[in-house]
Amino acid sequence: MATTTERGLTDRDIVDSTQQLESNIRDSEALLGSLVMDATAQQAALKLSRMPPQGSTSRAPEPPLGARVGARLGGPTGTKPHSTETVYPGFAGHIILALNDSQFRVTPVDELMSQYGRAQGGGSCEGDFGMGLIARWRATRKPCCLARSGSDSSLECHLVKQTKHHGHGDQLVLGTNVRVDYKDWATKAVTDKVLKDYIGTKHSDAAYVHMSKGALAATCETDPSEWKKAAFPGWNEDWFKSLDTGRAEDTDLGCDHWEEQPTLLLQRDTFANFFHDSEDFFNTFIALAVLKWPTDDLQVIITDLYPKGPFWDMWSRVFAGRRAPLTAWDLKTKYGKQSRVCYRKLALGIYGPASPITVASWRTPCSRTPLVRAYSDYVVRGLGLEGRTHYAQPSGPPRVVTITYMARRASSQWPERRFCDSKQSFFKCEDWMHLDKRSLGRMIRNDKQVVAALKELETRRWTNGAQVTFRDVDFNLLSFEEQIAVDITTDVMVGPHGAGLMHNIFMPDRGVLVELHIDNSGSNQHFHNLARWQGRKYLTQNMGNPINTNELKRLVASAVESIDINTY
Repeated sequence: MATTTERGLTDRDIVDSTQQLESNIRDSEALLGSLVMDATAQQAALKLSRMPPQGSTSRAPEPPLGARVGARLGGPTGTKPHSTETVYPGFAGHIILALNDSQFRVTPVDELMSQYGRAQGGGSCEGDFGMGLIARWRATRKPCCLARSGSDSSLECHLVKQTKHHGHGDQLVLGTNVRVDYKDWATKAVTDKVLKDYIGTKHSDAAYVHMSKGALAATCETDPSEWKKAAFPGWNEDWFKSLDTGRAEDTDLGCDHWEEQPTLLLQRDTFANFFHDSEDFFNTFIALAVLKWPTDDLQVIITDLYPKGPFWDMWSRVFAGRRAPLTAWDLKTKYGKQSRVCYRKLALGIYGPASPITVASWRTPCSRTPLVRAYSDYVVRGLGLEGRTHYAQPSGPPRVVTITYMARRASSQWPERRFCDSKQSFFKCEDWMHLDKRSLGRMIRNDKQVVAALKELETRRWTNGAQVTFRDVDFNLLSFEEQIAVDITTDVMVGPHGAGLMHNIFMPDRGVLVELHIDNSGSNQHFHNLARWQGRKYLTQNMGNPINTNELKRLVASAVESIDINTY
């Protein structure tokens, strides 16, 4: 039975009013974020328009976008046909792809993201997936450990409550003049236990070091209302527990080394699942935007014990400027027993599963979001693949429509064995020799018949004038760069529900994602959302397994016919 307060309110009334209040607060935060975003976008556009070309120290206006693109791709810059915007019109909506190396590295991420407009769809879309999210996260900044008298050591917390996300919020911490002691990573007994637990639990225990007290140190006084366990989800909690602020009179951190460059420290959710790895990639992009950091002098430190894995190019190329990322093994090797390292600016990253791409598991109304559109261009540009996109073709949009079947096959070894490294990793190969080919769920039982049926579409005549080419691709057999190179030249991506469909966000604007929901996988809306957040068409159908190839051909044919081949 519901209880009633002195004012006649029932428990249900209180819950409803509380939920309404929380909703109103989120709406207000989103509106604030939108207002801040408008001002940020105007300032960023002005700054980018004044940015000098690579190698220049003057403040002269930048040459036209088409001229910059033509120069970087090897064409002449002062005469036709490469001197005008019309040669590469696709770049007009993809400014990150048009930047030279210096501009790409020195421009803060928030300024790049602000060039991609506003999220469409109304409601909380801008506050959840646009510059409004960045502004909202930044606006939560509060001192959570205040510097003592005579000390300049402090911690600032950025705790944001994402729409419909459980818990108290998702945290980003920025430390100024703080110390990290890496002795736990250099202690064999500690790292051996982590690996033993990982193996013993059949990989359900993450390969994380649960660091001892003092792993994080600062000479400041914590604010209990901000520095509290509830504000640190997942592995963030280990850093919360490890903080040592010393005695009230302490002002010396006792450093063995000082690092001056801005540093982002994080632990990966995993190392060989493209969707879950992308949680950390997106969170890194968001953190850099919130902190207004470029990647030019950025140092990324990854403290989990996993091997580098198949997507290491994201850390070593996309998010790396002049400094290579450091793994936990690198830390042990670099610092050894002199493990107390102090940082002028150290950010503790956002917990992987708190990424907006994971939090929003329901079907949202949002589309063309700056978060996804800017991020996808950022990855393509970071890998140096911009010149191979549809947008950079001098002859205009290609008439050929490429269908890529994203095969889901048990074609590779378990990633622990495939990426083990006995010399420069905690994952020693001798621990994984018992693992062979990895079986996958949701594999299509009539895979060969599906390939043959989709291949038949190459001979069909299309009312939109398209010329169709089909390719059967097993991404497990490609390098990461090769995978993205496939994505950016794919117009229709077809595949069963699975992490590989994360690749759809790198397709050209006219691309269509066809997701096949087999084996009861229809409840998850992540890939619908990612396709729409990018701004592309999305088609799906619940299918049996084996798949009815005639139904599949009809579905994919509708995707081909929906493409305007005169657009990118």
